[in-house]
Amino acid sequence: MKYTAVCHTPDGNEKRFSLPEVSTTATVLKVTPNGNSIGISAAGVNRDCQVVIHERGNYLLSATFDSDRKELFLRKSDLPTGVVNAVLFDSEWNPLSERLFFVDNDDSYKTSLTSDKQLYTNRERVSLSVVLEGYDLPQGNYSVSVTDAKIVPSDSLSGISPSLLLTSELRGYVEAPGYYFDRANSNRLEALDALLLTQGWRRYDVPAIVRGNYAQPSYEVEIGQEVTGVIRSKWRNAPEAGAMVNVLVPKYRYGGLFEADSAGVFRCNGFDFPENTTLLLQAFNRKGERIYPNFEINTADVRPNAPFRLPESFSSGMDAEAQPHWKDFVDQQQIRYQYNGMAVTLDEVIIKGLKVRPPEDYYEVIASRSFDYKEMEKEGVTSVEEVLRNIAGLQISHDGYLRYRGFPTALFVDGVLQNAEAVSNKDFYTYMNQKKVEQPGSAPKVNTATLSSGHSSAALGLGSSYDSQLDIIERISFDIIRRIDFIRGSDAVMFGPQATGGAIMITTKRGNEVESSDSRGYQAVTPLGYQQKAEFYSPKYDTEAARSTTIPDLRPTLYWNPCVPVGEDGKSEVTFYTSDSGDTVYDVRIEGVTNCGNIISTVATLRVR
Repeated sequence: MKYTAVCHTPDGNEKRFSLPEVSTTATVLKVTPNGNSIGISAAGVNRDCQVVIHERGNYLLSATFDSDRKELFLRKSDLPTGVVNAVLFDSEWNPLSERLFFVDNDDSYKTSLTSDKQLYTNRERVSLSVVLEGYDLPQGNYSVSVTDAKIVPSDSLSGISPSLLLTSELRGYVEAPGYYFDRANSNRLEALDALLLTQGWRRYDVPAIVRGNYAQPSYEVEIGQEVTGVIRSKWRNAPEAGAMVNVLVPKYRYGGLFEADSAGVFRCNGFDFPENTTLLLQAFNRKGERIYPNFEINTADVRPNAPFRLPESFSSGMDAEAQPHWKDFVDQQQIRYQYNGMAVTLDEVIIKGLKVRPPEDYYEVIASRSFDYKEMEKEGVTSVEEVLRNIAGLQISHDGYLRYRGFPTALFVDGVLQNAEAVSNKDFYTYMNQKKVEQPGSAPKVNTATLSSGHSSAALGLGSSYDSQLDIIERISFDIIRRIDFIRGSDAVMFGPQATGGAIMITTKRGNEVESSDSRGYQAVTPLGYQQKAEFYSPKYDTEAARSTTIPDLRPTLYWNPCVPVGEDGKSEVTFYTSDSGDTVYDVRIEGVTNCGNIISTVATLRVR
C-alpha cells in the first residue's frame, strides 16, 4: 500500500506528502507493550536474525529469532526506566532495524508533601514536611522552588524526569516534553511511542560496537581549571623545550611544576579554585634556573566566550496583553523594583568631612596594625619584611621565624595557616579542608578533585621547599599583597597555640587588581573558577517589627533551595514566609535524585487568602 500524509496549515491550506514506499525486502523490529511485559519480534523477509537491547550504551540482553523463537517477551520490571534501544542484526552482524521504546517503572516511588496548615495569610510562616516513600535508598538531595501562580505560571512542560529520561537521549528539539510524563494525559504513552518512532537516536554506533570497534572520547573529562599556552625564549622567541612552569597560588598554599613539551607547549591543570583566584606563573629552564617569563596564554581556555541564547521554546513575539500572568507580572514589576532592594530613590544628602573607610573583613577589625597596599606604595615599601620590622615588639629570628615579645607568631595567607609541612598531590585538598580558618568573610574551602588519565600531574610540595616563615613570605610576590594585618596574642586565641604571640594575616589582591609584571619574573592569570556559595534571599517575618513594615512584599519566587539533603529516613523540612500577594496559590515543585539514581519529582499547591 502507498501512504500519504495530509497536513493542514493554520491559514487553512492543505499540503500532501508522499511517504516512502513499502519495501518488500526489509526486516523491521516490532515492539508491542502488553501490560507488565513488552513483546519484541521481527517482521519482514529475514527471519533468522538476532536482537541486542541496551540502555544508554549499557548492555541489557540479546536473543536470536528463528523458526523456533519468533517473539521475545520482557518484563518491564527487569528493564531500567527510560529510553531503551533495540537493534536487529542479521547472522553476519549487519544492522537491519532499530527501535526505541520507553519503560516506566517509577510507579512505586512517591514523594509526599504535607503542610502545617491548609490556608495561610500574608507574612505567615509555612512549614512543609517532605517524605520519600518506596525508595530502596532514600538518601539524596533535591531542589525546592515555591512561586506565586498569580504572577508566574507553572511550567508543566519541563522538569527533571523529561530532561534526564527523554530529551537527553534524543537528538533535536522536543516540544513540551513534560506532556509525556503527565499521567493526566490519557494518550501520553501512545504519543511518546510515536515520538520515539519518528525522532531517531544515534548516539551510539551499535553495529560498530558489536564488532569490537569502540569510539574513544574526543575530549578529556574536565575536573577543574586548566591553563595552557606556549613558553618561548626571551630574545630569539623560540619555544623553550622542556622548560618548567611553576604555578603558585599563595592564597591556598598551592604550588605545582608542569613540564613543557618539545614545542614549548605546557598544560597546567588538576586544581580547582574559586572564582577570582589569581595564579602566578613562573618559568625555569632544565637546570632549574629562573628564566624570562615569555608566556603566550590561550585566553580562550582561561575565559571561554559563552554567548547567552534563549531556549527554542521562547517566543520573541509574546503579547503581554494576551497573557494575564505576564500582565500581572509587568504591572507589579515597578513596585518590586522600587521596594525589593533593586532600586531605592533617596533625597539628596550633603555630607561634609573625611570619609572613614570601613574595615574590609574580620581580620582588619581585630588587628592592632594594618597596612594597606596603597599606603605601602605611597611610602615606598618594597617587601613584607620591611613592614614587619616596623611593628613594635615583633622580631624575626636568625632562622627566619616570627616572635612577638618572645612568643611564637603564626603566619596566615588569606586565612590559610602557613608552615613548613610537605603537601603532596594526593593530600593537598585534604590539607586545605583541615587548615582553613573559618570565620566571617573568609573564602570557601577548595573542592576535592582527582586527576584523571591524560591530565598533567603536578609536582606539588610548595611547603616542603620552605625552611621558615620568612622563606614563605619571600616566596609571595609583594605585588599581589593587598593588606598586612597584625593581631596581638590576646586577640588571636582563636588561631590556637601556634598564635600565642599573635598572628600575621596577609591578604592577597583580588583577581581584577593584579597586573602581570614580566620585569618581576612572573605572569598573573585569573581563570574562571567555581562560583562561591550564595544563599537565595527569603525574608523572615518572625518579629512584630518585621510583620508591621509598610514595604510591600510582592515576590514572584517565595523560596528556592537548590540542595535540600535527605536523611536515611527519607524525611526533610522546608520553611519560608508568605508574601503580601493575597488570594493566590503557591506552586511548590520538588525535583532531585537519590544517591542510587532514582528521580525525585512532585508538584503541590498551597492556598493563600
